[in-house]
Amino acid sequence: AGLDAGAAGADSFDVAAEDPFPDDGLMDAARLASTRDLEAPVWPKVLHFAEILSADPDAFASRLGEVPVRRLANGAWAAGSRHRVAAAKLAGVPVQCRVATGRRR
Repeated sequence: AGLDAGAAGADSFDVAAEDPFPDDGLMDAARLASTRDLEAPVWPKVLHFAEILSADPDAFASRLGEVPVRRLANGAWAAGSRHRVAAAKLAGVPVQCRVATGRRR
């Protein structure tokens, strides 16, 4: 028996339904996929951001800005910023996110 296309779509919907965007915009960096996974991070930049976040966990809003995220077809959340997400992982702090609208500011 082959895969039922309807079932695959239902699985994607279930993942999305179980992983809503948080009201406060704070997401665990481990939950975020990368839309730039073929590009390696610039590690000195990541380490610099991690130092900022380690000294001031609230620095996302004040110094680094919100990370735009979008929903992938499989229901996972993805971020385009590889440096800020990697820095948050190193510092052990959540990522301040906003849902991307598709328009640049």
